[in-house]
Amino acid sequence: MARSSVALALVSIALFSSSSFKAEAQPFIPDDLALCMAAHSGHAEAELMKKLFIAALQDDVDGMRTGVADLGAAMVKLATRKCNVKLADLQAAEFEAAGSKYGEILGERIIQEAFSKL
Repeated sequence: MARSSVALALVSIALFSSSSFKAEAQPFIPDDLALCMAAHSGHAEAELMKKLFIAALQDDVDGMRTGVADLGAAMVKLATRKCNVKLADLQAAEFEAAGSKYGEILGERIIQEAFSKL
């Protein structure tokens, strides 16, 4: 009886494992992910982008590196916590494309807010 339970458990694990390996993750659409991240962005992400802008305008290479790293970390957090992206998908080219689009969206938002104050 114990032997059949162990065998059944092993078969169940094998079936689960083989089915999960065959199932490929559904790729995400970069523009959709960028819009999702932008929709969940707030003051903190805007401030990171502003710091990156300032570093770029001042030719501050170290500041730009820090800014890119900080904004990248924020994007990973948004993508995985708010937009249902799996950690494994962060290595996909689609995530890089989404990040570029997100940067454009966030940058445009900041510029528009700045000009609205004039």
